[in-house]
Amino acid sequence: MWTGRQVVIKRNEHDILMDGDIAAVGEMLRNPARSRLFYGFDELMLPLEGRVDPASVLVNTPEWLYDNLRRLADAVGAIRLANSENWIHQPDVDPGGMETIVEKLDQRFGVRLIFPDPSAGELGLPTSRGII
Repeated sequence: MWTGRQVVIKRNEHDILMDGDIAAVGEMLRNPARSRLFYGFDELMLPLEGRVDPASVLVNTPEWLYDNLRRLADAVGAIRLANSENWIHQPDVDPGGMETIVEKLDQRFGVRLIFPDPSAGELGLPTSRGII
């Protein structure tokens, strides 16, 4: 992981980890948005100059995130799925807002879903239960 392009992108993070300064490592782990530690698996990081990545745009798009939440609810039967073959005789299926969908997922899974924010600056859909 620390070879090739990663060496250039994560040089500072590598050096902090190798120096053994516990306070500096702790700061990096508490505030990943101020480093590139999460580069490669999360969007919570310092931006890379010249980076054009469709994933980073999607994660910041509330409509895309809401659509994924709705698709999850569709897939597990938490909300009613529209029948595209009978759309003329079927009213539009409106699952309600995001909070309603999360409540229906609670009922379907039998647990109360919460989305703790482990780091400041998390990206996603803000809800009363944390960032999705």
